[in-house]
Amino acid sequence: MYLFQNILVICGILISFILAAGCSNNISLLDRYKAQRHYEYGLSHLYLENTESAYDEFNAARELNPDEPKVYEGLGLVLLKEHNYKKAITKFKKAIKLDPGLAKAYLYISEAYLKLEKPKKVINISRKALLLPNLGDPQQIYYNLGLAFFALKKYGKAQEKFNQALKISPKWAQAHLWLGKSLFAQGEVSTAIVEYRKSLSYIKADWYKKDKQLTGFLHYQLGQAYVQKGYIKKAVTEFKESMSVYPSQIAEQAIEEYAGY
Repeated sequence: MYLFQNILVICGILISFILAAGCSNNISLLDRYKAQRHYEYGLSHLYLENTESAYDEFNAARELNPDEPKVYEGLGLVLLKEHNYKKAITKFKKAIKLDPGLAKAYLYISEAYLKLEKPKKVINISRKALLLPNLGDPQQIYYNLGLAFFALKKYGKAQEKFNQALKISPKWAQAHLWLGKSLFAQGEVSTAIVEYRKSLSYIKADWYKKDKQLTGFLHYQLGQAYVQKGYIKKAVTEFKESMSVYPSQIAEQAIEEYAGY
């Protein structure tokens, strides 16, 4: 008798869950389950950079459950990886419309606007993201804001945002690089050199080891800073190091210009 009563209670809970989750908007619990499976497959394909398969899975999930915001976020991520930034923004905005608290979607929109070179829109969406209670660590938002202010030549504001990002992630090589560039643009050359050197030291971390372009660019930036300070021999050494790591026309021209000094 006791077992029978428990079964009735469990059945009642399941029926209530089905009614709450599925029937209110004509999406069955089975379709929700299938949609979730497609969404998870989509994430797996996205992780493996199989963008076509990922898009197909996310789209299948959308067809089964068009009210799920994470499905549109997934579609947006695929489009972002494929450099289709305008369409990606459309998908992320759809996700936010369904769930205004979907913090990551705001971040992805800011990144898409950065790629489209629309710094004012980056600032607008990033400020909205910072108001979200579930944003978590906002270092990427601060970093994107720094890049946007730098693009607008508001170097003091850019410096402020990169510093905010570095308070959370103090070993972030790119943030130190752009903080250095912001300082350099304001004439604070010695402090910029310190930041460039910090950036180079953090490149030794595993996730930066293969980033030869970043390393080469940092050596070039150091060279430019040394030129400003009048340390030409040091500058040429950095330009040559830049060429050895990641050959570029700007580094080659700098060597030709200053090698005779």
